[in-house]
Amino acid sequence: MSAVRRAGPTLADAPAVTTSPVPRTTATTAPAEPSGTAEPAGTAGSVVRRAVIGGLFRGGRIISATTLVLVVAVTTFLVCGMSAIGLFTLATGPAFFPDVLLDALIGVLLGLLIIRFVPVSTLARPSGDRGRPVSWPPEASHNRGGIRDHTATEHDVDGASHATRPAPQQVLPDLAGTGQASVADAIFDHGSRFTDQLRALEPLFHRAPNAHNCQPWALRYPSGAMDTVEVGWDGRYELGPSDPVRRDLRLLLGAFVESCLVVCGAEGVAARFVADHDAAGRRVGRLVAAPEPALTPFTVADVVARRTWRGRWADEPLPPEVTDELVALTAAAGGRLVTLDSAVLYPLLLEASRWFVANRDILAELRQWSRLSSRHPDYQRDGLSDVALALTRVEVWGLRTALRRRHPQPRRHGLRNALAQGQARPFRGGGPVLVLLVPAGTDAAGEVEFGRLVQRLWLTLTRQGLAAHPQSHLIDCPTTLGSVLALTSAVAERPLWIARVGRPDPERLRRVPLSARRVRTFGR
Repeated sequence: MSAVRRAGPTLADAPAVTTSPVPRTTATTAPAEPSGTAEPAGTAGSVVRRAVIGGLFRGGRIISATTLVLVVAVTTFLVCGMSAIGLFTLATGPAFFPDVLLDALIGVLLGLLIIRFVPVSTLARPSGDRGRPVSWPPEASHNRGGIRDHTATEHDVDGASHATRPAPQQVLPDLAGTGQASVADAIFDHGSRFTDQLRALEPLFHRAPNAHNCQPWALRYPSGAMDTVEVGWDGRYELGPSDPVRRDLRLLLGAFVESCLVVCGAEGVAARFVADHDAAGRRVGRLVAAPEPALTPFTVADVVARRTWRGRWADEPLPPEVTDELVALTAAAGGRLVTLDSAVLYPLLLEASRWFVANRDILAELRQWSRLSSRHPDYQRDGLSDVALALTRVEVWGLRTALRRRHPQPRRHGLRNALAQGQARPFRGGGPVLVLLVPAGTDAAGEVEFGRLVQRLWLTLTRQGLAAHPQSHLIDCPTTLGSVLALTSAVAERPLWIARVGRPDPERLRRVPLSARRVRTFGR
């Protein structure tokens, strides 16, 4: 990177970003309990206690459902009875029906309402941003060494059989009161080995963009090596039908490499990237020790704050100075950036979205990566959550219904058009859309390099309070690709990345957290 290092936002300016911890395999020391109260895990007492608590919870749900039925029944009785009493009173006189009975019926109704709607803290507790009750104690999550198999099960979508999500943890270490100005000062010694420094900063590297939030990237630390780390990907988290030519994979790997270099440069770690693309070995290159830290105009705060926005956009154009900066960055990397109006592309996106949801294999993969309930075990680790997708409760229900089958068939549910409309929603109305064009002969290694450019473009938007929402199926759909080429006047070029950009609606932005990450946190 040739840009000079600037005085940008400090870590104190970074938003509070959270993610979930990867389960630890090392033993931890539990807090000491008072004498006579400690009880080993798995003893008869602990099993009985869990059974009793679980029974109370199930009993509480039965009681709650029963009281709800009683409330409805008594309310219906009161409405019908009071109507009959009123008519009878008009005919016989006001003294016929005793007031005591009316007071008793009203008292019974109020008592049932109190029983039904007053929360009982020992039987339910709020979970997530929407305060939904979850079972307590939570069920054990089935985790194999911190890596979960993403083969879909019958409960992957609604999460009904899984434990609640863990409490979020900080991605950035808390520097308040430490007297230290950077992450590097707080978490490692600058005289330590290069590989140890990268390990310490790795949680920040993972804030790179990626399709479906699948996070397939991987840093491999060779045994005995102190000045080189291999950058590759894990095939278990690689998209299939949703990324047919692996274009998104190479772009996200390039964006990950750029995140590594930006964080290292901003934190004074001397690193550089040596490209060495090997599809068979699932490798794109290596991070190696350099004589001096790379100069970068971006900060750790920029990397952390970058986001994909799928909600409502503010009605404002892209500032001309920002557009000029993005165009200059693209030209320096050998590409061309074109700005289009989202209203022009909306019919094309609707067509591409219908093509997308008509593919059963693509929908099955979407089902695999959907996290539509906070009870899903990977809700705070990866995938597309209901909150990150900015879905309403009705939209969550519709998507859950469409994806409930192992091999979804939205035509049977009449949801194909609804899903397509939901995907095309960001392009309604006016707004800027960026299209990155690259030389038609760009190979796989070249696409990784352009992925680095995409991250630089995204971070430039982030510094201005802007966000992006990629729409890859406009390029993947055969019937819309030609229209995109015509609109961009492409000659010996092809589109590599297309995204709606702009300023997120500030009211909704405060309610949508950053996407989850499958990575350990600082201090764990």
